Amino acid sequence: VGERRGANVRQNFEFQDGRAVYSLEARGNFVGPNIGVGEYGWDLALNPEIPIDLQVELGAGDMVLDLRDLQISSLSVNLGVGAATITLPQTGRLEADIEGAVGQTTILVPEGIDLRVTSDTALAARSFPDDYERAGDVYTSPGYEQAENRIDLTLSQAIGNLVIREE
Repeated sequence: VGERRGANVRQNFEFQDGRAVYSLEARGNFVGPNIGVGEYGWDLALNPEIPIDLQVELGAGDMVLDLRDLQISSLSVNLGVGAATITLPQTGRLEADIEGAVGQTTILVPEGIDLRVTSDTALAARSFPDDYERAGDVYTSPGYEQAENRIDLTLSQAIGNLVIREE
């Protein structure tokens, strides 16, 4: 994990109730021009062989999460301002909660995954696949009820765009 001048990056690893818990956090005043510094970001790889409860929070910026090959047991994503592109896991059953305040959230759905989405939007446009059935704020992919691999997704976007795209 690289550091940027003005950022205080903290990593912590511990065992809690028989589970390994890793946290990574950056705090500080590191807003400003990136002239000659390059892009500031983290590129993390997670073990696809173990189940993962994943919680991601970003105050401002862009986030790309590719979870397609991971065993995600639970997923919680919170983005204040910016853009998030999240590729969902390609197998398993999962309940996920993704919140964005201002910006764009794009959800990429791998082939073979079915989805039920409960969406909560204020001033956000929604773009979901045409074949999803709508009942109020709930959108369901055609094969969801019989699917072995399926995700229950709660999406909240206050201002901006909410996009679901099948791969």
